[in-house]
Amino acid sequence: MRVDTHVHVVSRDPERYPLRPHRQGITWFTEHACPAEEFRDLMVANKVEQAVLVQALGAYSDDNRYCVDSANADPTRFTAVVYADSAPALARWAHEGATGVRVVAGTGSDTPRVTDPAVTELVEAAVELDVRILLMTFVDSLAGLPALLERVGDVPVAIDHCAFPDLTDGPPYPKAQPLFEIAALPKVHVKVSTNALDQATKAGGDPRDFVTALVDSYGPERLQWGSDWSQTHDRPYAELVAYARRAFSVIPREDRHWVEGDAARQFWRWNA
Repeated sequence: MRVDTHVHVVSRDPERYPLRPHRQGITWFTEHACPAEEFRDLMVANKVEQAVLVQALGAYSDDNRYCVDSANADPTRFTAVVYADSAPALARWAHEGATGVRVVAGTGSDTPRVTDPAVTELVEAAVELDVRILLMTFVDSLAGLPALLERVGDVPVAIDHCAFPDLTDGPPYPKAQPLFEIAALPKVHVKVSTNALDQATKAGGDPRDFVTALVDSYGPERLQWGSDWSQTHDRPYAELVAYARRAFSVIPREDRHWVEGDAARQFWRWNA
């Protein structure tokens, strides 16, 4: 794998980058913090060339400084996707160097619906600022995506974690049908993260079957891999890379370059 599109880095310097937990009771970022410098070493050891740093929402809420500072310090290797809930906030972080925004919608009663005017305004700001869009939502909320894109234009959107699908029934994954239906939107990508592959593994499933279903719907050119390191830390990073390689081995070798990195490089941008 050459590009990892979902990495959460957390500083070990709480004075410079104080923690601001998004929710109480979550502690992975104190027990398993991975600063950008340490992750860079993991990348080199596993032949991962570039990474998309996604704001560690659990650790820092909307204080995106460490994510952005880390990307700015190594812009050839890293690019920053920040969390923002308003157009002015996004404009500020884009000015600081962010190249993407994680739009959180349709994940529960404490977040706006995908079709909420505030979400439309944020996505419109992202388009104007040339900031890439990562939509974090649940699979049942994907029905609102066509209406959102009708309002903001035909813009590329990456679906975070495959929208957290329920895959426990196995192929053809009846509980995850909205994920496959929105493949009809030609600029929608899906981020196939470790936890999405793990969902396919539950109840004795095989993540290769899930990848096959995604390729049948999206084609390999709209699939991106993300480790979710270091929030996902139950295995060493090397095992997450190997896990992905096995899952994507069902893609013909001549097309595998897309999910290994080329789809990500066409979607995201780096400031270097």
